[in-house]
Amino acid sequence: DLKRISKDFGDDRRSEIVEDDGSLRTVNKRDLMANEDCVVVATRDGYLKRCTIQSYRQSGGEKGVRPGLKDGDTLVYQGKCELLDFMIFLTTKGNYLFVPVASLSNIKWLKEGLHVNISMNLDPDDKLVRGFAIRSWRDDLYIAILTKRGQIKRVRLSDFKVARYSRPIRAIKTLSDDEVVDACLTTGNSNLLVMSEDGRAVFYNENEVSIATTSSSGNKAGKFNGDELACLLSFDPEEKGKILLLTDLGETRVYDLSRISLSDRLSKATVVFKSFKNEVHSLVYAEKLLKQEAPITRTVTLKNGDYHDVAWADTYLTQADYAKKANGIKSSNVIAKVNLTDDVLITDDVKSYEPPVKAEEVVDDIEQKPIEIVEEVKEPQQKFEQISIFDDDIE
Repeated sequence: DLKRISKDFGDDRRSEIVEDDGSLRTVNKRDLMANEDCVVVATRDGYLKRCTIQSYRQSGGEKGVRPGLKDGDTLVYQGKCELLDFMIFLTTKGNYLFVPVASLSNIKWLKEGLHVNISMNLDPDDKLVRGFAIRSWRDDLYIAILTKRGQIKRVRLSDFKVARYSRPIRAIKTLSDDEVVDACLTTGNSNLLVMSEDGRAVFYNENEVSIATTSSSGNKAGKFNGDELACLLSFDPEEKGKILLLTDLGETRVYDLSRISLSDRLSKATVVFKSFKNEVHSLVYAEKLLKQEAPITRTVTLKNGDYHDVAWADTYLTQADYAKKANGIKSSNVIAKVNLTDDVLITDDVKSYEPPVKAEEVVDDIEQKPIEIVEEVKEPQQKFEQISIFDDDIE
């Protein structure tokens, strides 16, 4: 019966049999993932996680409830991104971690993350400093990196993209007694504010720092006479505003960027605030004041591992020799680190700027006329006769 049915109703084969194609066997797992929003959390000690927006909201994350942290640990990144985005984390020893968001474990908001050592080998003394979420690996944006001993470096964002990321990757070459203290995103013509622990700063264009690869060392960040550096902020070419400052003794300040002039990288540093002789304090945190309204509160991690909330009661400018002391901070238990909640997400919407053109690089489009070579006209040599001023007749 089957043969009869095949004879009466059969038709030609519609599918085509081809030779084995190896490219059809390779499937990118990212193409099979459903993209969705999530929240990424990273801590200084190297604990990472992502959680769903639902868990973030239900646990009070939008209302300021901190995610689950190991005792004494500090946040270095907390922000919303998408499952198909990438993360890079700068570390104190000059390395960076390349982490696809999809590779992070999905953990509830109030639970601790998993240590990065489950996927790569991070030295116990190597701590995370800053994190950046990346959706677009652009060539016109840069990451500026600052070290404690006075190095600064600028690397093109696209240079951080790698195919293999099973270990920490070199971001800046540092000395044995040096470490990375801060990093920021720059736009190609940003102005950088570099601040030292003792309250001095220099303000210059990012193009004062040469573009380097991830494996090289940096340039000198400024003339600080060997003082240790603490903070790095970037500003758009015409951007002005206020800056929130915090010292290890809990003293809060508000500084206006207009008080410091744009200068060369190696110009003399400007005094932003004075440190009192009888109670020396060091800068531990600087933040651009955007649209926040006072009081502005930040959670800090103290030297003994406890957490404490420090607030700027108002945003009025502070004099250089005056500061507002935060209650509850003792000299025996100073602020070690500030929990960072600035979520830097790099997309195609981030504005970039063309770098300023130096005078020697200007190329005139006007057609240059050939230079006429004029031969020097030699005048005929005149013969001079030597004469005497005395009368020859005088004997």
